[in-house]
Amino acid sequence: MSEVFSPHHPSSGQKRRLVVAEIPVGRVATIDQVVSHPHTVAREIVEIRPGNLQLRILGNPLEMLGTTVRLERRPPLLDEDRARILHELADVRPRSACSTR
Repeated sequence: MSEVFSPHHPSSGQKRRLVVAEIPVGRVATIDQVVSHPHTVAREIVEIRPGNLQLRILGNPLEMLGTTVRLERRPPLLDEDRARILHELADVRPRSACSTR
């Protein structure tokens, strides 16, 4: 693998080497490329989340019986849920496997 990813080989050569080695390979798209891709746009799965930041994210691409799944909650801000999570973790006390009580 170190030979395949050597900085001395151009990316086209790296891709060819991976294909020859029967390792699945594909181009990695940027976020801007993904959210503006015709397939993504046609599926209408790009969601703009309100809040302090206008966040463009991909919604759930799965459909169940023709109904698209939509998430109603925005992603949490940094540390937004920290206190609640720490409180929940403090309430869960692991039991010792050697305990006889």
